[in-house]
Amino acid sequence: MLSLLFPILAVTVEKASPMGEGNFRNRSTPPCANSTVGVVKMTPLSFIPGAKITKYLGIINMFFIRETTSLREEGGVSGFLHAFIAEVFAMVRAHVAALGGNAVVSYIMKQCVFMENPNKNQAQCLINVSGDAVVFVRESELEVVSTQQPAASCQPSCPGGEVTT
Repeated sequence: MLSLLFPILAVTVEKASPMGEGNFRNRSTPPCANSTVGVVKMTPLSFIPGAKITKYLGIINMFFIRETTSLREEGGVSGFLHAFIAEVFAMVRAHVAALGGNAVVSYIMKQCVFMENPNKNQAQCLINVSGDAVVFVRESELEVVSTQQPAASCQPSCPGGEVTT
C-alpha cells in the first residue's frame, strides 16, 4: 500500500515544481526503504555490550518543546513529563531508523527545562537530547556469518574441499 503512495506523491511534487522538467533532483528511494530495522536500541554507553558497531551514521542533537493548557487532565506534572519523555524517545528512535541505524550510543539528555503555572493549568518543557546514530551487529551474528563465508569462497577447482583465501 505504501509503495503506491510514494509514486503518486512524487508526481504531484514534480508537477508543482517551478523548475523546468530537466532540473529535478534525484528522487531515488531513501536509504531506509529497504532496511529491516527492528527496535532501535538506546544506551548512554559508548558501545553496545556483546555487539560490534559496523557503521557510524552521525551525531543526533535534537530539541523538543511541549506545552499544555490542560496539566491537571494529563495527570499533573508527572503525567505530562512521562508522556513527553516517552514521545521524545519514540521520535529519536524513529529518526535513527529513518537514517538506517539500529542504535543510539552515548545517548544523553543534556537539558530539561520545565516551567509550570498551576493557577492557569499550564506547563511547558524543553528537552535537549544527543547521541551517536550507529549500525551494530551482535557478535553471535558475526560468528555465524564468518563460519559461512569460508565455505562460500571455495572454488570448484579446490581439491578435497580446501578453502582458498
